[in-house]
Amino acid sequence: MDELTCAVALSIISSPATHGVWAALARPSAGEAFARVYGAAQPEAQEHLHVQYHRDVREAAIMIAARSAAAGSDIISFWDESYPAILREIAQPPVVLYVRGRILARERIAVVGTRKADPNAREHARRISGELADHGFVIVSGMAAGIDREAHCAALARGAPTIGVLANGIDLVYPAGNRDVGAAILASGNSALVSEHPPGIKGIQWGFVRRNRIVSGLARATVVIQAGEGSGALITARHALEQNREVFACPGPAFDQGYAGCHALIKNGANLAAATDDILRELASLIPGIRLPEPVKAVRPGETDTPREPGKPAGYPEGTPEAGIIEALRAGAMETDRLIRVLEFSAGRIQEALMGLELEGRIERFGTEVRVRQR
Repeated sequence: MDELTCAVALSIISSPATHGVWAALARPSAGEAFARVYGAAQPEAQEHLHVQYHRDVREAAIMIAARSAAAGSDIISFWDESYPAILREIAQPPVVLYVRGRILARERIAVVGTRKADPNAREHARRISGELADHGFVIVSGMAAGIDREAHCAALARGAPTIGVLANGIDLVYPAGNRDVGAAILASGNSALVSEHPPGIKGIQWGFVRRNRIVSGLARATVVIQAGEGSGALITARHALEQNREVFACPGPAFDQGYAGCHALIKNGANLAAATDDILRELASLIPGIRLPEPVKAVRPGETDTPREPGKPAGYPEGTPEAGIIEALRAGAMETDRLIRVLEFSAGRIQEALMGLELEGRIERFGTEVRVRQR
């Protein structure tokens, strides 16, 4: 096997924590690391891979390399120069990263929070992510619903880079409601989807927890927008602290249990983020030589300086799906399926228009429900 295939084989060995996989990363090459680990016990591929790939790790690695190439996914190993240097610093870095798109060599900040975000938290996530993107940061998040989606969309709306870390195979986007975000990331030319799981692997419960260490590990700092006591975002924050990274938390209303996790983080020493400037000032003092360019005001398509009636489809010609969507939503929120039924456009064209309107800040989604975003 070549060096890359050896790295893939090493990454899929059963129970890597008990086979000395991470200790073997100190070896100068993937071939040497794999030979040391495999020669000692000859373990099989991890059990959850057996449905898609061979039990023998060597055969499975060859299959994975071929399938990744066919899926348009790059494989970056721990020993490659293009492997994110900051990710090498964590205690258990991924042996390989499967990548679709581009990982830019810039400072990165993770923005995370609950899947069940309230409207204020969604707006805060968009504002903070957008303003951080305006200052040159790459926005990292976990491709979940709620805060993660808002963070990715805010960067995409500005043409700025974002990285979506998947908890499943690199060729699958979960939840299905975020497939439009995944498509926008791949179409952007400056963003990426990454995963430590090969193509075809569906998300499993422990995979979502493991994913969070990569979200924080890729970033210089983690910002928690809204998190209750049991939120997975707190796991990301804990990883960030263990990785010696900065953690910021946005405060919420008093007695609101939806923000109990954020309040606990602040009480235990996390940086309070009442505004984006709080994050920028702290990072400027902690990261030597960091350059924070002046923010550039984003200009949204169809937006003018002239006040307009709420819901009026300014900038969208009559007869377009965008104009039809805005007009249909003037009476109130509507399910996506109903929008597709009442408008005379294909489902694909409606979904494309919805994604564009969301990136422009004209609409917002809550699960399958769509409504006009209040300004």
